[in-house]
Amino acid sequence: MTEQVWIVGVINYDKWEVTWAAWQFVGVFDSEEKAVAACKTNRYFVAPYTVNEVAPEEARPIPGGYYPLAQNPTGLTTDSYESERGIVR
Repeated sequence: MTEQVWIVGVINYDKWEVTWAAWQFVGVFDSEEKAVAACKTNRYFVAPYTVNEVAPEEARPIPGGYYPLAQNPTGLTTDSYESERGIVR
């Protein structure tokens, strides 16, 4: 059986001048509901992940990840990041 968990992270940046922003690990949860409850601002994201799966070495969006408190929460992408996600500094 493949076990899925939910990771929570928060984007940390001063200016959106790089291809990928740095993010801080917040926690790992056994349900999406618990992961979303851990989010405090619109910079927090949640994403499903399979236990014991090695992540790719290259930077990439996490499939199924989203920003639950953002105005437009779907997807973890860098295109028009702030405007698409409703992020307010």
